[in-house]
Amino acid sequence: AKDAIDAVLGGVDMLLTPTSPVTRTSTARNPKTHRKGGNAAYTAPFNISGHPALSFPAGVSGEGIPIGMQLVGRRGSEFEQLRVGHAVASRLRLPAFPDMERVVERIEAGA
Repeated sequence: AKDAIDAVLGGVDMLLTPTSPVTRTSTARNPKTHRKGGNAAYTAPFNISGHPALSFPAGVSGEGIPIGMQLVGRRGSEFEQLRVGHAVASRLRLPAFPDMERVVERIEAGA
């Protein structure tokens, strides 16, 4: 995994990816999606490979589920990531973070 990610990062400064594929409550509560890996966090490969990844909030889905993004860099690029992450976050106009109790209630209620 490390070599493959190193190869991808060899041609770019950083990768910008979502942290999770889930933006709908129906996906979040579907057991079949979980079994097929559909809810796997996109952060896991970088946790395993040791590549630095900076996660930050990027908004809220239409159903109120928080959406996150991550900047992934080459090993040893943490300071550059912090600089870029700060620049991106300071330019985003994010809504207030959702009330997570209400989000969980909606998921449990099947909304």
